[in-house]
Amino acid sequence: MNLKSIIKAIGLTSLFWLMLWIAGAVFGQGLITNVASSQISSTATQPVYQMNYQGYLTDGQNQPLDGLYNLEFWLYDAETGGVPLWGPETHLEVSLQNGLFSVVLGELLRLPPQAFKQTAFLRVTVDGVPLASQQVRGVPYSFSLLPGATVEGIPVGTVYGLTVINTNSGDQSQGRGIWAQGYQYGLVAQETGPGDVALLSTSFVEAEGYKSHAPSYLWVPGTRIIQGDPGLLEIETTASGTVILSRNSLGTETFYLPVDIVSQLYGQEVAVSEVSVQYYVNHADTYIFRTRLEKMIGTNESESILDSQDRLDRTTDTSHAFITTGNYTLTATSGPLNLAVTANFSDPGKKLYLGGVRLRLEHHD
Repeated sequence: MNLKSIIKAIGLTSLFWLMLWIAGAVFGQGLITNVASSQISSTATQPVYQMNYQGYLTDGQNQPLDGLYNLEFWLYDAETGGVPLWGPETHLEVSLQNGLFSVVLGELLRLPPQAFKQTAFLRVTVDGVPLASQQVRGVPYSFSLLPGATVEGIPVGTVYGLTVINTNSGDQSQGRGIWAQGYQYGLVAQETGPGDVALLSTSFVEAEGYKSHAPSYLWVPGTRIIQGDPGLLEIETTASGTVILSRNSLGTETFYLPVDIVSQLYGQEVAVSEVSVQYYVNHADTYIFRTRLEKMIGTNESESILDSQDRLDRTTDTSHAFITTGNYTLTATSGPLNLAVTANFSDPGKKLYLGGVRLRLEHHD
């Protein structure tokens, strides 16, 4: 007696119980992927995208079925209705012995990996008779691959916690290892040991942009000084690079330090957040009384990102820091920077020693 004749004989009520028995027995087994020991090796191979599936079928009298049956399998995205994710895959004349059967899903029609990135329901028909849909559930180890899961442990035989190898060498556009996407960050890496590197690449890194929140520093040596009124300042340079400034008569003098700087670093805008002047004077009657940092925005136009009238008259080696104000972020359309320093000189013996200027550069979202 085949399954159709059994169903016709027992009626709708018995059909309901038959489906319960079949579904309960089949899905009680779960979706099991068995890997024979001979298939396991230290080198990963291309997955075949198949899985073993076992079931147990009984009739309305709870008696196991024997014989040959045609089984058809589908995957849907909903318990009823929905959109098919895979199928149909039809296994003809599957042998049932004492109710037990075994097939390989994906053997005739490749299982798509993306079908299991969402809730999926397996639908089975036995000789054309549909059974109730059942949700596909993972084996315990597969929970470590669900969103939000953590893979943690000590790797054996390697220093890497996770290794991904794409062996596709025929199509360069497909030869990529990992794709990461996130609303704020696509990939987050943190070093927790004694080192200081979170991401390491043994080859070139290609990116559309680079973002860093760590500050960078740029030094401008005093030897780059340009006089405002040529001939009024006496300029000496020491072996260390320190510039000694003096004036042959009482008065004030403005000199300039041009700053060569990138306005965008790897696609990220640069902000000048601080300017530090390394200096000292040999007498307090000689001092700096105005410090300005100008950003060129046109051939004959600039805007100040620093304009301080702090008096700098320390007679010991000192670094005086200024916090910038205004529009201190540089862009692709902003030009070079120019530091203008105005100092008061009392007499030729009272000198200003200038080591250089340091700019702290930051990057902001």
